[in-house]
Amino acid sequence: MKQSLGNAVQDFCGTWKLLREESNYSLGSPPASGTYNIKLVGEKVLFHVSWEEQNEQTYQVEFSGIPDGEKHPFKGQGVNFVMYEITADGKFISAAYKDRNILNEATRSLSADKTQMFVTQRILGQDGQLHANYSVYSKE
Repeated sequence: MKQSLGNAVQDFCGTWKLLREESNYSLGSPPASGTYNIKLVGEKVLFHVSWEEQNEQTYQVEFSGIPDGEKHPFKGQGVNFVMYEITADGKFISAAYKDRNILNEATRSLSADKTQMFVTQRILGQDGQLHANYSVYSKE
């Protein structure tokens, strides 16, 4: 991994707490609470996302990948390719594909002081359309 890319990834690393009141979901409503943990291990970026819904049911998901901007084969959950990328303007994008179709794409960006992370997640809905959820996180 290039040094500049590693530095860009490091800016996203840490534990982030959901700011529910600043988030806006087109599918459903934002969770009651949530955390986003990102860390760099070798060339791979590891994500652990957990959240609690309004009904107090809890969920978590873990995923990882190399942020090289290339599609990599993936097996499971109806996904056959994943891609992770840091763009020239500092956005951190991850995407899951079924063939050529995006099933889920998250674009992360940071505030100028790197204390807030803004996440726009596009999700393929049951209606066949991509819906966007916007979440704001504060670094713990």
